Amino acid sequence: MAPTPVPDTLLPRLLQAAGRERARRRWLTTGLGLLAAACTIALIVIVVPSSSGPKPAPRAMAALVATPVDATIALQPRSWGTEIHLTCWYPRGIADRKVIFTSGTVLTETQIKNLQITQPNGPAILAFGVSRLFRTADR
Repeated sequence: MAPTPVPDTLLPRLLQAAGRERARRRWLTTGLGLLAAACTIALIVIVVPSSSGPKPAPRAMAALVATPVDATIALQPRSWGTEIHLTCWYPRGIADRKVIFTSGTVLTETQIKNLQITQPNGPAILAFGVSRLFRTADR
């Protein structure tokens, strides 16, 4: 008994499906790497988080370009400067991944004008402008 012939379209369809899967995995890997790098690059000075005092409410960062990443940021005044709490995630189910990053700066919250999350190659994707209401020196 002769084997059943394989349709001529089988191999091209399999190659196309494999290519789509590779592209999807590459996009997820690149996206998660970009998210981690952006969170790390955005905040330079690493400090030990302090649990004293009330936690400030997180505030949404604004997208500067089309990006699948969302983030919130909270600034906590400290005796040494400002503690920064950053949370990044994909809101549309691209990946079930949340990155929480705590850092800080010797600058007080009155000296901070804005904070940005940048891509590894430089362009900013999200920003947070510190409003006059948030800056205690302006009150």
